[in-house]
Amino acid sequence: MLKIRFFRKEKDYTESMNDVIKRIQNGDEALREKFIRDFIPFIIKNISQFSGKYVEVENCDEYSIGLSAFNEAINSFNETMRTSFLKFSRQVIRRRLINYVNKNEKSKKTFPFTYFEEYESQDFEEKYLSIDSHEQFKSIEINEQMSLFENKLKEFDISFTDLVLNSPKHKDTKVSSIEVARLLSQNNELFHKLLRKKKIPMVDLLKYTDISKKTIERNRKFIIAVTLILKGQFDVLNEFIKDAGKGGESFD
Repeated sequence: MLKIRFFRKEKDYTESMNDVIKRIQNGDEALREKFIRDFIPFIIKNISQFSGKYVEVENCDEYSIGLSAFNEAINSFNETMRTSFLKFSRQVIRRRLINYVNKNEKSKKTFPFTYFEEYESQDFEEKYLSIDSHEQFKSIEINEQMSLFENKLKEFDISFTDLVLNSPKHKDTKVSSIEVARLLSQNNELFHKLLRKKKIPMVDLLKYTDISKKTIERNRKFIIAVTLILKGQFDVLNEFIKDAGKGGESFD
């Protein structure tokens, strides 16, 4: 019978763990139950690290989410992944907890483009990873989304510094640029051309808008960035666009 000890290094049992997961994925439900039961301390530890508090096993939503996420990790894990199962399961647990927090209390904070400049500095995590558990969850998601967004922008040769330096300075220009971005994100043909050519399909775009070519070209990087936010899974970053599109929150 396999017995996994938490104090042993992962490299000592990674191969055996992969074999167990394979057996579970192939239908060994009794082994699944035992495997999850053996790893309850691991699940609780991860929940506690994020919540910053003691985890009550009974009547605790976070605990239920952690168990469900760990089970999800078992089903989704593939040994060809460039990570161990434990690291993978930590990520799944964390993401499910973040989703839970956001669904229960949607963050109302908006993020100006100057935050992108701060993200590139070494003190970003120190500034946004607060002690408060709820704020910590939100900050983790901010950090993750910023990282994903940064990688997406690189495909278009755009950096966060570019956005800080090239964001529209006047509200009317911001609103117009966001209007163009919404058009690009909602028109599948235009959006796919943007992704394929890595630039705004100007000729086709001008058929759908009265905004001048000069304005679009001058704010090209900003428009592309907002388009990617609107079209992608960047819920936190999407918040400030709602206000700015109404002429409210400033990006500067």
